[in-house]
Amino acid sequence: MAITLVLMRHFYDLFMKGSEGPLAVFFSWGWHGVDLFFALSGFLIGGQIIGECRNSEFRFKRFFIKRSFRILPPYFFAIAVFVVFFSYMNGFFILKNSQVFNIFWRMPFISKITYSHPR
Repeated sequence: MAITLVLMRHFYDLFMKGSEGPLAVFFSWGWHGVDLFFALSGFLIGGQIIGECRNSEFRFKRFFIKRSFRILPPYFFAIAVFVVFFSYMNGFFILKNSQVFNIFWRMPFISKITYSHPR
């Protein structure tokens, strides 16, 4: 449901901005989907953590390893699809040699760590 609400809002922004009427008002409320998503995911993840803490089974490292195996594969897949799709649309590989290094440096957010700690 949350995804549907977010898609409705994007549809509103693209095609219905400035329109009047009940349908436009309904679609403009799609931003509630983000709030719903965060509330539901926080509830589910929090419940999982609380349940493991009650049984003395919660391990911070194991939690983040499980989360990374759930989040990172679709993240890298989406980036690969983006690069292939736009390379195909442009008729050439969209990344130059320096950009290939740059994208693999930035994808796992390593650049955030190095930039946040000045030398």
